[in-house]
Amino acid sequence: MLEKWMKSFVDLILPTVAKCQLCGRRAVKTAEICLVCKKELEYWSQKYNECDICGHFIFQRGLCVQCGQEKPPFSMARAIGPYRGVLKEALFNLKFRGDRKLAVPLGRILGSKLKSSLEHQRIDVVIPVPMHHKRLKERGFNQSILIAREVAKEIKKPIFENILQKNVNTVPQVQLSVRQRKSNPINSFVVKDRAMVKGKVVLLIDDVLTTGTTVSECARELLKAGAEEVFVGTVATGIHFSAAGIHKKSTSLAD
Repeated sequence: MLEKWMKSFVDLILPTVAKCQLCGRRAVKTAEICLVCKKELEYWSQKYNECDICGHFIFQRGLCVQCGQEKPPFSMARAIGPYRGVLKEALFNLKFRGDRKLAVPLGRILGSKLKSSLEHQRIDVVIPVPMHHKRLKERGFNQSILIAREVAKEIKKPIFENILQKNVNTVPQVQLSVRQRKSNPINSFVVKDRAMVKGKVVLLIDDVLTTGTTVSECARELLKAGAEEVFVGTVATGIHFSAAGIHKKSTSLAD
């Protein structure tokens, strides 16, 4: 009894030190991420606005240049932050170094962001962006599924992992120019069971959104299959420096 009391007293005076789940820095036990990562993620939302539709980070309020020219098939997309800094490093380590545990904090943080930025009460089901079976065999896992599982837990919605499938093994988006990315995923996705999405409001989850071509193609297929509406959540997105005539996107590791 005395030992338990002493431990509680020590924890109160000297909080247990743990590692940040994103960067590995020291963090207090009660925090999922360290203060440095927390401040970095807060910085982007303070410095930039988000496009009303696609969620790209922009200087002005309203729509980015891309959505102003052509609205995507999904209703709204939101991301934790831009593909920079800690998010860029975490996604690289998750996808290419196989550090799967990073999907847990990334999915939880994304889920928390979506709860505050989307009408998450209306969402019926969470669906991850699929990988072609050959790519899946090479990597051993689909990072979008791992992230989507955590998002589904956070917003308390069911997840359908195999309803949306990729039936064409396209070239990885990271290897293509912006122009090539826009046509690369066309007609490469299919809804396996249309009855499962008919009349449903879908939350589509991917790791990165840059041009938005991949999630747009997935959204079109879901809508053609009878989905009522599609929202999108990604860990990271691009920055559109559209002020003063500049239209620049951050690079990505999108599949």
